[in-house]
Amino acid sequence: MSLKTDGKFYELEELVRANCQDCIGCCECCTGMGDTIVLDPYDVWMMRRATGQTTQELLGSGKISLTVVGGLILPHIKMNSKTDACPFLNVEGRCSIHANRPGMCRLFPLGRNYEDRKMNYILLAEECKKKNRSKVKVSRWIGVEPAQQYHSYVLRWHDFRKELTKLFEDAREDEVKSLTMYVLQTFYFSFDASEDAFFAVFSQKLDDVERALQ
Repeated sequence: MSLKTDGKFYELEELVRANCQDCIGCCECCTGMGDTIVLDPYDVWMMRRATGQTTQELLGSGKISLTVVGGLILPHIKMNSKTDACPFLNVEGRCSIHANRPGMCRLFPLGRNYEDRKMNYILLAEECKKKNRSKVKVSRWIGVEPAQQYHSYVLRWHDFRKELTKLFEDAREDEVKSLTMYVLQTFYFSFDASEDAFFAVFSQKLDDVERALQ
């Protein structure tokens, strides 16, 4: 099923009608998401900083779990089995890690559009239940600084995953398993959560991995 948009593509510094005034009284987009909130390395790094837990401890807590996406084993937020809500929602229905929430949560009701090794943004016209949303810059809505650096990181991670999927097509099963675990360990388990220079460290790690795969 395709999602309905407003038919426009937005750049990072353009205005989009996405501001839902802090979602007061609503947390509908934080429920019933299944395993669709897939976490990238920056998401997990921020989550570790917010909770003080390691990746292993987050997995052990049951708040995140692992799933296969495009041949890769990746973490995702695990909905509460009783309420079908995000495990980071507090009793008031507010996000307990809001300042460090995942990229997919930051975007909503926006989505990412990838084309020709570029990325822009789309507005999901019918997904957010809040009415009378106001305009806001895409970069401000996402709320990660430096905005362009984060944008470039997201695009590079997407392209890397896409290249791995192609690589898996001709690889043996044991090679796929080994590489998948290597990527998981390198980008999700080995980052120092106390280190502030995430993007620089990520870039160096990815440079090393890409050289090793050549």
